[in-house]
Amino acid sequence: MAHKVLILGNSNQINDINFNKLDGKITTIGVNRIWYKYSPNYLVFSDTEIYKELKEQKAFDKLKDTNIIVSEWIKRKGNAKITQEILNDKRIRMYKIFPHLKFPDSVCSAIHIYHNFLRKDTRVRYYIAGVDLYYNQSKNHFWTGEYKTNNKHGKDWYEPRFRRMLENYTKFKQDGLDIVSVNPHSDLNRLFPKKDIKELYV
Repeated sequence: MAHKVLILGNSNQINDINFNKLDGKITTIGVNRIWYKYSPNYLVFSDTEIYKELKEQKAFDKLKDTNIIVSEWIKRKGNAKITQEILNDKRIRMYKIFPHLKFPDSVCSAIHIYHNFLRKDTRVRYYIAGVDLYYNQSKNHFWTGEYKTNNKHGKDWYEPRFRRMLENYTKFKQDGLDIVSVNPHSDLNRLFPKKDIKELYV
């Protein structure tokens, strides 16, 4: 039987998950601001703004039992001073992202890092939640209207590059990764089998 790994994006569909019912045997990997909603086994981000927010909100205490991870993309953009602080932070581990990832979106980075560096089980099934792959102008992320947004262009965080993200997911499928979508509404459902998140509840 494959080990179950739940990858948590940040779309507004995250609000429909009952985190209190999740099976404790599942490995959970959340990205970016998921810590506002839930403390996963691993937190992955690749933007210096997230690090500053973690510090401002004193979220490292909340995540003290969580492995905090950044991809090497963190070195390619953002504030140089903050980037160096991240690289020096002993609470954070950094992993290399292979060239075939077309865009450093955090969900695909999380799958890549877990599959290539962290997994212990031979067989793993990845369940992806909170990924729409289409732009909802009114509410593209679960925190809209609740938490501040750092984007300077008047949009909710950064508008994702959906075409390039889809190329990442397509490559994962070509590589034979066992991936299913637990998003009720998502363009990801065109690429991977769709399941109900309740399959991961106890």
